Amino acid sequence: MSPTAMKVRWDELEKELEASRAKEIELRKELQVEKLRRSEMKSVLEDIQREQKSPFVVPALLETFIQISQASTAATLHKISLAPNQSCD
Repeated sequence: MSPTAMKVRWDELEKELEASRAKEIELRKELQVEKLRRSEMKSVLEDIQREQKSPFVVPALLETFIQISQASTAATLHKISLAPNQSCD
């Protein structure tokens, strides 16, 4: 293989590597989002299971209950993510 052909191939491989790295970053971000969604749903399920013990949740209120659970989880996560010198105001 000539030096010019090797340089062309090298450049091609560098572009492929860069594209693979960008795809990896994108997939890792998607994975983090899915992990967060899974965690939120797990929290909702745990809330529902606790609520089923007493008193019970009627089906018509289930969606509202899920929304409240998600809001409280989001608020808790937001509060935890704030640095000690920051406030929610």
